[in-house]
Amino acid sequence: QALKGVSFDELAAIYSEEPGAAGNKGSVGSFSAFQMVYPFETAAFNTPKGNLSEIIRTRFGYHILKVQDVIRNPGQIEVAHILISTSSNASAADSVLSRNKVFEIHKRVISGEDFSSMAAQYSDDKNSAAKST
Repeated sequence: QALKGVSFDELAAIYSEEPGAAGNKGSVGSFSAFQMVYPFETAAFNTPKGNLSEIIRTRFGYHILKVQDVIRNPGQIEVAHILISTSSNASAADSVLSRNKVFEIHKRVISGEDFSSMAAQYSDDKNSAAKST
């Protein structure tokens, strides 16, 4: 029926055995990887937006999915950093020096100095400092 153009929302409300489907029209909401059972998730991620999935069998039963939207996952960002390290047993004076140094670097970057150059010059994390350039 869905392939013949009958509204997926109507079909879900009528036929779905999921509790609440009549009210939510079968909506599962958004999810990202590793939140659903594997066959369900695989079908969802492999079905283009607006299309129906193949019939899926999970331990819960049989499913037909309609992908309503694809949302870019905001859970990941790429960052660079400048680390001014302090040890857990640093003296109060050393902690103040580290704090003052990071505030001075921050002020310089905000004023327009190049972040990558500052990272390469001052960061105690030499691995990420090398990647910043």
